[in-house]
Amino acid sequence: MLKRKFRIDDYGDLLAEGVGKKLISITYFGSYQGDWIAALDNGKNIEVWKGFYGSCSVCDSLQSMYRMDKNADDYLTRGDIDALTDMLKEEGNPFIKIPKNIFNDISVKDFEALLPLNTRADIYNFDAGELLTDIRQALQN
Repeated sequence: MLKRKFRIDDYGDLLAEGVGKKLISITYFGSYQGDWIAALDNGKNIEVWKGFYGSCSVCDSLQSMYRMDKNADDYLTRGDIDALTDMLKEEGNPFIKIPKNIFNDISVKDFEALLPLNTRADIYNFDAGELLTDIRQALQN
């Protein structure tokens, strides 16, 4: 029996495949290590997911999945994807579910206030306005 394998290049791919929702946007901020924030469309709401990344397989969960097997071939199994997705859920994801109907009227400042503290523009080089624009564009399509 052949195992289906998936090419997962980043946390955006992982989320889209792992939770089966449409990825609207993912933004990484930091340097060698940092955080990411993603917006997914679940049909009724926009879900905001948050996580962290590292520079190596010791400090980055996604990279570590590729390093556990000496014969790693740059593909993950469904079990790998489910394990990583479960880990993100255990970390409190999605962070927030926002009804789609507020995105026409919400200001960048109010949207930013809904996001996790360490995604605020005054702490990191993160622009909540770009994420809001991505969400609005996706909702128009």
